[in-house]
Amino acid sequence: MNDYIKAPAHHVSTIMLMLCMAMGLSACATDHYYIDSVAYDTKGAWLAAIQKDNSAMVDAIHQRHQPAAEAVRILRPTSDYLDEWLTKYKHYPRCVVSICRSEDEREREREADVISLRENYLSTARAIERSGLFKSVSFEEYNEVSQLPPGDAERWLISIRPNLEDQETGWSWYLLKPGTQTQERLPHFDEAIRPREQRVNDWIDRLEAIITEKI
Repeated sequence: MNDYIKAPAHHVSTIMLMLCMAMGLSACATDHYYIDSVAYDTKGAWLAAIQKDNSAMVDAIHQRHQPAAEAVRILRPTSDYLDEWLTKYKHYPRCVVSICRSEDEREREREADVISLRENYLSTARAIERSGLFKSVSFEEYNEVSQLPPGDAERWLISIRPNLEDQETGWSWYLLKPGTQTQERLPHFDEAIRPREQRVNDWIDRLEAIITEKI
């Protein structure tokens, strides 16, 4: 999944409506949950599939023999904040050409986006922990960007947050070195690298190089 929030890979997709239109109105239902083109009848089955994929990704992360740094705090948004951001900045169209959805169906898509992104960011944080890049890892959630804590003298700070330049454009991961106040936007995940575990391994390798250079 891209590190931007604009196009989650797991959701009741607006794109699926376009596929349905191309395949015929009876080709698929808008009350299903999708992972790519695979449909799930219930939210529980869909979430279990996401978590299974994410767990497999974390298990495949390369582990380092020695940490590059001592401690890190990893900050993620709460589900409430994700919902607030999506409601404000992401458009959920009622109709795509001749196919229309109810308000409940659009709300279900937004809810699925919230869950998908929450699980994605959590699994990325756990991948950082499993990599052994840091000797000590702690996880925290925030409900407002204004609640993001300042850096401290001893721990690195990694956060997933709306872009500092323009939060409407999406989200990115940021790094804050101990004893400093300037957040550095981390490189994006390379979407050309598949599967996801290789993409996340590549991103953590680049994160390690950045940290090593700053120490």
